Amino acid sequence: MIRCVLHIGTTKTGSSSIQRSCFAQRAQLAESGIAYFDWRENHSYLHAAFHANVEEYRLLRIMGYATPAVRRAFADDALAWLETFLAKPEPAVKVISGEGIADFAPGEVAALQACLARHCAEIDVIVYVRDPLGYANSQAQQHVRGGMTFAQIRTDTLAPAPGSPAAASLRPNYRRRIEKFQAAFGADRVLIRPFRRDRLAGGDVVEDFLHTAFGRDAASLGIRAMRVNEALDHTAVLCLEAINRTAPPLIDGALNPERARTLVSALRQTTTDSPFRMPDFDWPRFVDAVASDVAWLAETTGGAIDFSQITALAEDPAAIDLTTLAGLLNTRLRALEKARPEARTLAYLVRLLLGREQAVSHLNEVIPHLSDPTLMLPLARLFIETGYPELARQVLAQSEALVDPESPERMRLNRLAARLDQSRT
Repeated sequence: MIRCVLHIGTTKTGSSSIQRSCFAQRAQLAESGIAYFDWRENHSYLHAAFHANVEEYRLLRIMGYATPAVRRAFADDALAWLETFLAKPEPAVKVISGEGIADFAPGEVAALQACLARHCAEIDVIVYVRDPLGYANSQAQQHVRGGMTFAQIRTDTLAPAPGSPAAASLRPNYRRRIEKFQAAFGADRVLIRPFRRDRLAGGDVVEDFLHTAFGRDAASLGIRAMRVNEALDHTAVLCLEAINRTAPPLIDGALNPERARTLVSALRQTTTDSPFRMPDFDWPRFVDAVASDVAWLAETTGGAIDFSQITALAEDPAAIDLTTLAGLLNTRLRALEKARPEARTLAYLVRLLLGREQAVSHLNEVIPHLSDPTLMLPLARLFIETGYPELARQVLAQSEALVDPESPERMRLNRLAARLDQSRT
């Protein structure tokens, strides 16, 4: 009998940690009779396989699937991969995990249920829910990372236009996300868990998921809980939101050529101990706006998850000061400066191999600024093999201060230096 565990998030409830733990250690899980869908780590993109109009699916356009035919091919491939995965008789327990699955339309949820039911005799849906205020701050950061501005977030959350998709909303939408799964799979098959450390098994969402899904902990399954923290600190989010206003990621649905592509990853490396808080936000109004949704969650869980006692945040976060901002900018600029000589060397090396003029003089200028000891040996060898012994000598001279004199690399570099000396005589 095939059993399927369908984890549908919701967003900002540790889904990435669950997915990383299961995907990276799927071989170990297989030894315990558990198969994690190996299509990719996060299965949210399965939405394409069940989307009512995949040719116009905006997310695939953003991902670079430029034409309707290519988007349809992606969807067909995703569905074929899923069907193949479910059809295998072993392992007998199948796991699918994607926080975006909670945002399927009701018809898409029904289509997913029909697909799973063709292969699985038992289907359990697991969903985690976070308190409204904790969710709102975390989701606000996610929206900023996706290109939204604080103005869009405030409008979509507190005063959405009639018929608007409210793409930047901070409302948790418990009922809209969960009730359709209760209708499709049966309310008794949808397990709702609170994303609160004091309510999670072992105080950890990965351990709680394993316990809820399989009645076992990570150690008994031969794996370890892996945590993924993608959060930016308060200063970084404010900087990113300002960039969104001046250089949005998309213009008329296409990538903005004037926007840096590595902003989020660069800012993630610059952290303070200041968690992000949505600034200048009407929290009491937000609490009122989600009250009926909170009441529905309490009712559908028989009072087990009741967020009605959570009150508005007492105050907005303090304004960012220039010292914090200066530290962020200086840290990032120092990182860029550190990488610059290596990047320039690579660029000039390509020009050298293409026979471009001035490449040798440019390399002579940049080699004395290299600081990565792992580059010394391959560069010296390459210059010798391509007939540029003087450049090799430059690298060997630079390596004297960088490479450990007791290391095997030092011995190899010494042998190269000896070869060059012999070639002179």
